[in-house]
Amino acid sequence: MKILFGGFGHSAFVKISGKFSKELLKFGIEFKEVHTHELGPGFPDTRPREWIFNTRRFKKIVNEFKPDFVMTDYQGHFGLAAVREGIPLLLYLRGDYWKETQQAIERTPSKKLFSRFALWYKMKNANECFQRSSLIMPISRHLDDTVKARFPRKPTAIMHHGIDPDGWRSKSEDESMDLNHPCVGFVQNAIIHEKTVEMLVLSKVMRVLPKVTFYWAGNGPCRDAVLPELSKHDNFVWLRNLSSSGVRKFLSSVDVYGLASGLDMLPSTVLEAGMMRRPVIATRVGGVPEMVVEGKTGLLVDRGDHARWVEHIEALLGDEKRRQKMGAEGRRFVEENFTVKNMARQFSDAIGKIT
Repeated sequence: MKILFGGFGHSAFVKISGKFSKELLKFGIEFKEVHTHELGPGFPDTRPREWIFNTRRFKKIVNEFKPDFVMTDYQGHFGLAAVREGIPLLLYLRGDYWKETQQAIERTPSKKLFSRFALWYKMKNANECFQRSSLIMPISRHLDDTVKARFPRKPTAIMHHGIDPDGWRSKSEDESMDLNHPCVGFVQNAIIHEKTVEMLVLSKVMRVLPKVTFYWAGNGPCRDAVLPELSKHDNFVWLRNLSSSGVRKFLSSVDVYGLASGLDMLPSTVLEAGMMRRPVIATRVGGVPEMVVEGKTGLLVDRGDHARWVEHIEALLGDEKRRQKMGAEGRRFVEENFTVKNMARQFSDAIGKIT
């Protein structure tokens, strides 16, 4: 069996697709990756001179590779080209497309006519992809429920995002960063507004815990919705974006990993923190409870509950043995449930159900 994958940008899946491809060969599945930007994203995702999607090159790739399925993690021109060529389409859904789109519409001023038209056009393409797809593969059980509520007759199969254990080392094997201790570290981009503004809960937490340093590694268009407030505190440090190796060093150095998010499906950073044996405190949203075994690998907090953040941080920072035990359990949990090998097995099982 052959799968042609059209990857979008620098998604977490694209980063591990090479390893994923090798694992799929064990199931008799050949996997070829094409970056969609090589064919042109199409209107309106880039500059006007690049709006034309290279349909001719797409057909050439298809004719040479002869895929049984086309798979993509972006609901756009690549997926549309597949269904219009009569090739079954597999949609790998990494986020709540509908909620994220609705937020984008709400935050786009009515006077920005082109921006609103662009959103409408993207929605039109995405809806056609969803309607004409052969299988939708959500990244979490929570997202699977969302898809089933919208498309009750559409086949779905959960495919958790996987991590390559070989790329993540323990603190004893890695160079650490020079941080102030005790500390809590956050790695999250500021791209989606609802996801980002939950970080404002940390302002009250920092005020109550002045001797704990809070580090944030991340950036994005929604940065200014939280950074001015968080920066008021002397125990807050903004690290901007870190490289992959920088993230490994950062996670190996913090005492506790935190995720303060208002919207998340299956954040890779929670898996990465687990691989680095860091206990996790995270907001109980979306698919996050599927990644954190409460009381064993980490602790969960309801949105806006700054008092519980304070309680959990004090409890973990005051008990090194508990942190070490949670960290060890976190690594074991990730290795048993969220590796690329598990991801390939889930994919093979999903394909088997529709062939």
